[in-house]
Parts: sequence; structure tokens; C-alpha cells
Amino acid sequence: MPAKGNSDRPNMQHIADAAGVSKSAVSLALKNDPRLPEATRERIQQIAADMGYQRNPVMAGLMAQLRASRTPKFQANLAWLNCAETQDMMQWHTFKNFRKGAKERAQSMGYGLEDFWLGEQGMSAARLAQILNARSIRGVIAAAAQVPGNLHDGYDAFWDQFSCCVVGIANFTPRLPAAIVDHYQVSMLAAQKALEAGYQKPALVLEHALDELLIGRFSAGFHSVVKDLPSNRIAPVHPFDWREKQAFLKWFKEHKPDVIVTAHTDVRKWIDEAGISVPETVGLIHLDLEPEMSDWAGVKQHNEQVGANAADLVIAQITRAETGAFANPKIMMINSDWEDGPSIKKKQL
Repeated sequence: MPAKGNSDRPNMQHIADAAGVSKSAVSLALKNDPRLPEATRERIQQIAADMGYQRNPVMAGLMAQLRASRTPKFQANLAWLNCAETQDMMQWHTFKNFRKGAKERAQSMGYGLEDFWLGEQGMSAARLAQILNARSIRGVIAAAAQVPGNLHDGYDAFWDQFSCCVVGIANFTPRLPAAIVDHYQVSMLAAQKALEAGYQKPALVLEHALDELLIGRFSAGFHSVVKDLPSNRIAPVHPFDWREKQAFLKWFKEHKPDVIVTAHTDVRKWIDEAGISVPETVGLIHLDLEPEMSDWAGVKQHNEQVGANAADLVIAQITRAETGAFANPKIMMINSDWEDGPSIKKKQL
């Protein structure tokens, strides 16, 4: 066994000699690459551990830079896993942009992205694992949009087989790494901009299930800004429901907010249909502004970057041969930016 000094630090050739395999086989084993049989990978990994093998962080960094400067060689596909109850979740602009960002980042690192849906007829944890293993897919990005709790019942053993992360939310079981927007900062920024523009009575219109999904971060960020306003300047949160236009209009008439912060575009439609002028009578601020929403002011969440972060998380785990849940999973959270628009008054100087 090599000595402890740096000059005798075990390398992949030492491991190859000890295991009686090629250096390339050692490289594949240390990456937990399924092109090698599992038993062979485990044997080589154990030999490496017994020899005290450690990656050279300087060399790893140099190799990463070298790979980044080249057109990446195709490695494998990652799974983009729709965990929602309905397949049409991927039509929502937020998740479309998550996926776009993840696909572009994955491709830049030599990976493709293949779509799967947990709700597909006949799908089960065992069936999905069988499909992914047959296609040499080792990384899973789970796109989650459901109430807090187990990401999907019956899938506990499934996650242990793959390098995984969740995109969109961070409160789930099992405890997987996650790429998310800082929703607290999003709504805090929206409320701050409303007050800076001179509005006197800001209000939040938000679906209860959405706020619950985000552990109350939207409502908490908003209230962190308005909590010190006089009580007559604080309107109660209206629980948005796309089926309840009249309930919204009744709430608006009763509480008379002069600016509404919301994540729901139907609010603009209802306001316009009721003949209420924007921004003269009421200002509107959207919490997830997209380029096509030219008639809104609001907050840009940079959802493509969130998707790219998800790909980074999974590919890093594949490189380190990490699978399953973590006791303390990494959460990659990004801030958002304000964008002016015609749905609010110009700031009074």
C-alpha cells in the first residue's frame, strides 16, 4: 500500500494495478458509471477506499476547465420527472422555463434530458427504476408542484438508486437537494416597490395552496414589508380561486386596495372586465413576470437559472457517485429582479 506522503499518494493507476483492471475501468468505477457491472464497481471502489485514494481538487478543477473549453462528449440522459397529478403541468410557464434552463445546462455538460411522468398509466417505482436503468439514466430532476409532504408515496426506495434533486420547492420528503427561487425575497421586493410608488393600501391576492406549497414564503415576504402600516391600510389576503370571480370582486369592493400583488394573471382579466382602471384606480404587480406579460409590472424570477441550478446539482452528485436523500441537503436559491411596467403608477418624486 502506498505511503501517506504526497509523492506516494495512490492514483488511479495504483488502484488499477491492485484491482487487476485497466485505468479506464477505475475511472468508470469511481464515477459509479453503469457501463461497469455493479459488483465490479463496488470492488474497485472498496479497493480505492482501502488505499486511501482521494481526488486531487486542483487537478479536478483544471480538468473541469479543460472540459468546459471543449464541445462536451455525450455522457447520458438525465430524467426530467413530472411529479404533478396532471401531465399538463409542463405547460405552465414557470415549469417550462425550469425545464428549458435544465436542458440547456445539461447539454452544455454532455447530458440530454428525457421526460417522464409519475402519473402515467401503469407507472410504479419499480417500473420507473427499470426504465431508467435500462436507458443508463443515473440522474433525476423532479419537478414538483403539489402540497407539502411526501414527493410521491411508495417511491422511498426509488430515490436511493439515483442522483436526484427537486426543482421548484424545498419542503418535501425525502430530503433531496433542491433548486428554487427565493419566494420570500420575491414578494418582499414587490411590496417594497408598491410602497415606493406611493400606494397607500397594498393587498396580496394568492391561492392558498400555492402559498402552502412554498411554506408561506410569499405571504411572509409581503407581510414583512406591510406589517407596520396602520391597520386601516392593510387589506386581508384574498385566497385566489380561478372559479370565484365574484368573490374576488366582492372582496375588492369591500376593502378597496389601491395596489394588488398577485401570482395570478386572471386578476388583471377580472379587473378589466369589471371596468376598473389600471393603474389609476388600482395598481397590479405580478410575482412571476414573463416577457410576454407586457401589460404588467412585477418581479422576474429567472426560472431558467433555477433549472440550470437543478442540472448542476444532479450532475455534481453523479460525479461524486452520490445517490438518494441527504441528512442536510443543499438548497440552491436565487434572488429575483424588479421590472417596471404599465400596471403601476410612476414613482412620485
